[in-house]
Amino acid sequence: MRPSIAIAGTSNSVMARCYAWVLENAPDFDVVNHSRGASSSTVLPYAMGKIDLDRTDFLVIDVLNNEENFVHSGQTTVEDVKNNLCSALEAAAEHGVVPIVLSFPRQNFLNRERVVHDTMKALCRDLGVVFVDMYDMIEVAEQQAPVQVYKKSFFENVAHIKRPISRMVGLRLADAIRRSSRSEMVTASEHGVAFDQVEFCFPNPDMGLFERQNGFATEQIAALGVGDRIELIGGSDVVGIGFNSEMTDCVVSTDSDQVISLRGPDKAEGRELMTVILPTRFRSSQLVVSGQPGGRFEFVGYARHTGVRRTQTRIASRAVLPVPEFDDQFHKDIALVAVS
Repeated sequence: MRPSIAIAGTSNSVMARCYAWVLENAPDFDVVNHSRGASSSTVLPYAMGKIDLDRTDFLVIDVLNNEENFVHSGQTTVEDVKNNLCSALEAAAEHGVVPIVLSFPRQNFLNRERVVHDTMKALCRDLGVVFVDMYDMIEVAEQQAPVQVYKKSFFENVAHIKRPISRMVGLRLADAIRRSSRSEMVTASEHGVAFDQVEFCFPNPDMGLFERQNGFATEQIAALGVGDRIELIGGSDVVGIGFNSEMTDCVVSTDSDQVISLRGPDKAEGRELMTVILPTRFRSSQLVVSGQPGGRFEFVGYARHTGVRRTQTRIASRAVLPVPEFDDQFHKDIALVAVS
């Protein structure tokens, strides 16, 4: 039976001809990709609300890249990242879905403390979850390179490794998934890692939803104007908001007049949909849209604590874990690509 793979990530998972492209074009895989660029780990509850876990074998998670910046700037916390990750791992385990966590490096964090990466790497080690450390990948490749190479040479820009390198990672990941899929039946284990459960709440149909599409995604959107209100589930502890940054030029405020700063990527001419799920933290029963007359807020939903505190985290695994093999030849090959 063909392995079914779901991807929940940010921009490293949506770039053209990246590692996800390798998985999506493999003839022996069925792949769905619910990644959203420029987002945070709150893309996880959003994606988990869209993925059919009953029809999924492996869950590829790529949400740590932007979180170093978000935590450093105070927009979110390491604990929030852990809650988002563990909520997804728990939901996956309920359906026998084996997780794989990818940590794509950022150029601006190569030589500084990486609190999110280091904490989530230790967490995954304790849980027995596959963690693909691409900071370490670059370190080893630099040391083993047959030619002189600098770490920055592995990058296309500050947040993304070069696409040919990403595809090489994808090929090794695909091989690992194939090996794992042939192994024994999935088992679940419980670990003493507590977390606050997070869920994503999509807009209610009575908000008059309409559909927007781009070449990658389809979104059900509530279009709101200045003065409109968004009712939240009774006094929600909100940890993230999703919106279409291309068509949004308003801000939202809580019922206590706290303005929520939601800045997406720069708008692109001709683009009508760019779903962004950004971290934020407030408690409120409603949001109010404000801005210039005629302004618009295209609402996709929000991530909230459910009020449930889990004392353990369940993990699904197989006898052969889907660990990509980054051997000496692989490290030498990506170093040569970096300088080409």
